[in-house]
Amino acid sequence: YDNAALVKRIEERLGEPLKDEARMDLSQLGFYHRHHIARLTDEEYLQVETEVGARLLQRAAQACGWEPGEVQGVLIGSSGPISTDYTERIARAAGIPESAIKVSVHKACDGSAGALHLALNPALGTQNPANHNLAEELLGKKVLVGGIEGLSRFIDASNDINALQFFGNGAG
Repeated sequence: YDNAALVKRIEERLGEPLKDEARMDLSQLGFYHRHHIARLTDEEYLQVETEVGARLLQRAAQACGWEPGEVQGVLIGSSGPISTDYTERIARAAGIPESAIKVSVHKACDGSAGALHLALNPALGTQNPANHNLAEELLGKKVLVGGIEGLSRFIDASNDINALQFFGNGAG
């Protein structure tokens, strides 16, 4: 939905017009579209998000000039993955080898930035109780880092006007 269509969707959802003072101008922050999907079962959400994630990883590999089978590491940030093996499912669907390192980072909106920080910061390994240094382990490998959000499944039942305008789904 572009910003104008989003207002109409929210008004339909709430059953009343959105007051001018409640409208957020998110285009100032670079938000021009929000993506929402219909209410689905948990299994359907998992299927959709796995497909979206697989396409994300395949296109990211392609942008790097790699085949998915060459990828040696995947880090995916997400606020609320729908399964405990979320990253593994997405990587498998994308054709990434089982041997690739797969890490899920749950940090809300900055999950992909948090994943990148984790991959590039060897000093973080010294804070790990197991002394496992992910950045050193990934050094020199073909690694994809991204974020996938399926937030419409959380906010669809909300009456919070700000949340309905601000949050949506995406991958990048």
